[in-house]
Amino acid sequence: MPHKEPLPRIRSTSTWTTKMRWFVAFVLCVATTGRTRADAPPIIDLGTLGGCCSSASAVNATGQVVGSAALSGTPYYSHAFSWTATGGIIDLGTLGGGNSNATAISANGQVVGASTVNASDAFPNRAFSWTQSGGMIDLGTLGGDFSYARAVNSSGVVVGDASRSDGAVHAFAWTATSGMADLGALGGSTSIAWAVNEAGQVVGSSSTPENATHAFLWTRESGMIDLTPDSCYGEAWGINAGGQVVGYVQACNGKTPPVTVDMSGRGFFWSPSDGLAVLPTFGGVSGQVAKWNGINDAAVVVGSADSPDGNRHAFMWTVIGGIVDLGLLPGGSWSSATGVNANGQVVGIAQSGSRYHPFVWSSADGMTDLGTLGGSYGPAAVVSTAGAAGFSFLSGDQELHATFWPLTPPADTTPPVVTVPSSVTVDATSPAGAAVTFSVSASDPDDAAGPVICAPASGSTFPIGTTNVTCTSTDTHANTGHASATVTVLSPAQIVANLSATAAAVNFKQAGNLLANVLRALNGGQINAACGSLGAFINQVQAQAGKSLTAAHAGQLIGSATDARAALACR
Repeated sequence: MPHKEPLPRIRSTSTWTTKMRWFVAFVLCVATTGRTRADAPPIIDLGTLGGCCSSASAVNATGQVVGSAALSGTPYYSHAFSWTATGGIIDLGTLGGGNSNATAISANGQVVGASTVNASDAFPNRAFSWTQSGGMIDLGTLGGDFSYARAVNSSGVVVGDASRSDGAVHAFAWTATSGMADLGALGGSTSIAWAVNEAGQVVGSSSTPENATHAFLWTRESGMIDLTPDSCYGEAWGINAGGQVVGYVQACNGKTPPVTVDMSGRGFFWSPSDGLAVLPTFGGVSGQVAKWNGINDAAVVVGSADSPDGNRHAFMWTVIGGIVDLGLLPGGSWSSATGVNANGQVVGIAQSGSRYHPFVWSSADGMTDLGTLGGSYGPAAVVSTAGAAGFSFLSGDQELHATFWPLTPPADTTPPVVTVPSSVTVDATSPAGAAVTFSVSASDPDDAAGPVICAPASGSTFPIGTTNVTCTSTDTHANTGHASATVTVLSPAQIVANLSATAAAVNFKQAGNLLANVLRALNGGQINAACGSLGAFINQVQAQAGKSLTAAHAGQLIGSATDARAALACR
């Protein structure tokens, strides 16, 4: 569980002793029944770099896996590695010291992490980037002696945290052209960047002047903004292509997030349109979003949540479908999801009798035991469309090796059905057009449809004339449904022409000359004259309201005339 104190100066925890402690803590803290299938994906032992152990920390869509692996001999060292099905495991080296650790990999194979720079350092202390063509390079610091790279996107934006000359540790963003930039903090001395999306938006956690820790979102346009201002602990761990964020939020010291949450905390989902939502549980008090792959681009969120008996179950959550229990393996009482890929396949670890096995879950097959390398423990820690990666203990539980489970995309190829209005017609309310809202929805017979994304979006200002709108929704198997609509914003002349027809329909003939004058003025480019005639028309309608005109008809006529004046920017 995250600490409640201000974030400390971060040092890597990449030694195997620390990894073992982390894994034991993971097993002790993390609970429909799944199954073991004969056609479960094969487990691939990625091996080591000559030593006892290895562990995978990231995998991309091509199936390239990275992590760290022990070397042979003494003293004890581990190096960052990269593994592919064709090339096997390769040593990525260090920045001059004895240890290095790979933490993330981009879609195009750029690896980032941290490395020691001299043999006397026990922990990696300098961020690196590694590419096939350029090898390992030092990303530097923000003026201090420490940096750690935690994520990278396909454009080469690397994010993490680094020390400054004043001793503070701040989140950074690094590019090959601009170097390392300080992303700042939320008033405190420490911030950490955990993830970056393809648009370069960064999320993480930062201390505040009150010594609390809050989740943040950083963008080039807005800088660092606080996503959890009403809590005393929050961290943002993941962000998708749509700028939707997941993380962890906790109430304490009298501060409470938007819904009541006890000291144990919950996962949260934040969207640019709706703000923060604290995720539900299965009737228990606490929950957690998966830290590394907790959200995909279809806004499917995964993690674990308490049930009333205190056991944790893996969950999947969407805005439309809510929380779904992903179940258990035979003989187990808890499960925890650690990641979800673009196909909606969820991976994690679950109890199976006295053992703790990796699993994959899909809407078609439910929870499937992925198996281990013979040992009792083995989480599937991260996932991409190519497969899941993590580590597994070997028989006897004395050594652990990095592992990879290739995944076949689900059979579902049915896209969501997107429902939009066939057409929308409104009056212009300014020379720029009008802000137009419209209702859209999506449904899917096989799984959960993601949010409907329209371009232009509902609520946008549409120009005078007809605009085509395209709306899409992507389901948990990466099938995308499309629908189109048209939005027509009427010009002042069109508004007045419709106004004339409405006046005639309600038998308000005395206004005919005024409206004819408006149209003549518009055709002649005489805006002031048109505005004056529209004002006279409104006065005449007001005078006849409740007399020759009903109140409803008068309101309708005045509303349209007012829109025309607004579209002409009449004074």
